[in-house]
Amino acid sequence: MTRRQNMDELEPDQIDAVDAESPSSGAPRRQPLYVRIAATLAAQIAQGDHPVGSLLPTEAELQQRFHVSRYVVRQAIQHLRSVGLVTARKGVGTRVEAAQATGRFLHTMHSVGDIRQYATGMRLEILGTDETTLRGSKAALIGARPGRRFLRIFGVRRRDRDNKPVSHAEIFVDAAFSAVKAEIPTVGTAIWEVIERHYGETLVEVEQQIDAVTITGEQAQLLEVAEGTPALRVIRRYYATGRRLIELSINLHPAKRFTYTMRIKRDVGGDAAVSRKPRR
Repeated sequence: MTRRQNMDELEPDQIDAVDAESPSSGAPRRQPLYVRIAATLAAQIAQGDHPVGSLLPTEAELQQRFHVSRYVVRQAIQHLRSVGLVTARKGVGTRVEAAQATGRFLHTMHSVGDIRQYATGMRLEILGTDETTLRGSKAALIGARPGRRFLRIFGVRRRDRDNKPVSHAEIFVDAAFSAVKAEIPTVGTAIWEVIERHYGETLVEVEQQIDAVTITGEQAQLLEVAEGTPALRVIRRYYATGRRLIELSINLHPAKRFTYTMRIKRDVGGDAAVSRKPRR
């Protein structure tokens, strides 16, 4: 190629087409550039151009090959890491770990701000909403005061790239913020961000609880797994200033589709306290 290209553009023959149909309109929807680059690399890995155990070309080489910025290359590599195809180590490079994607969603959380990524690369397919008053075991499970009213939203989170179900989601929003219901069908961000934007609230803390359960009944059908399949249940409680509970969610992730890792570092002062660092 002789002419200079825009740093974030590719000619059609440089990258595999990975356009998909929009679920709502049926019209072709062009995928982000980094996703298209990742799809090209994944296809090359699958056909043996980059064997398992080998290193991918360097970031600089990929930049030159695809005529894109370093940022786009890093996004593409991160995308391959998230599906288990490669691992990346500073000073070593990007190593091919598998010929086929694992189909697993690997989530990392460093801070409240990083929770945004939980909604990134996925969409929430809303199956229904209703107004509910929490009582009994449900109130106890999520730590809400019995008799408290919530807007309940339930559905399935699906990956943008292949529409596969990642989790069954049940979200409870304090009834005082129920007006967000009108925006939820089209929202592309986390619901707590919608609450912040419309009501001026500030999310200051998220409490997370993870336990092991099995999937039964309708949830198994929605997640396309057998009844009794092991799963991770992730319960999150979202607190605004003054530790007021504004939202809580219950996400049910089938085994083999979700991994949660935690890195624990010893405090430099030698105290017993440690810092938690789940990573994607």
